[in-house]
Amino acid sequence: MKSQNLMKTLMVVGLAGVALAAGAAKADGKMFEPSFKRGPAIEQVRYDRDTDRYGRPGRYASQAELKSEVAQRLDRQMDRILDGLENGRLTNREAVSLLQEQRQLERLEKRYLADDVLSLNEFRELDQRLDVASQRIFAEKRDRQFDR
Repeated sequence: MKSQNLMKTLMVVGLAGVALAAGAAKADGKMFEPSFKRGPAIEQVRYDRDTDRYGRPGRYASQAELKSEVAQRLDRQMDRILDGLENGRLTNREAVSLLQEQRQLERLEKRYLADDVLSLNEFRELDQRLDVASQRIFAEKRDRQFDR
């Protein structure tokens, strides 16, 4: 009888201790907290539906946004080519080749805009070709070839 009472008492005390420890840990906010922390890229960053994660016009962007994005990129690339030609970082031959590529992109843009609508697929193709052209401008300006 004594051993059963002692066993019950120990069980009650043990359960009470576990409950107190669990309550203290939960009050501290650390119970069941993972050992790793999730960064803002997972939990806190929300993207606007009008732009993709790089800030470029996305699926729900308006026609005006798509058109202006392409036009602005063409203008910036043209300025980069002309600046490289003026400061001597591009040879005449490189500049002519890059300008021809820009002209092809402008013709493609004009062809896509013939119906006054730039579809998302057309925008993506233009955007991809503009990326390639931009990389080419970057490489040509840094290839250490100069006009003599």
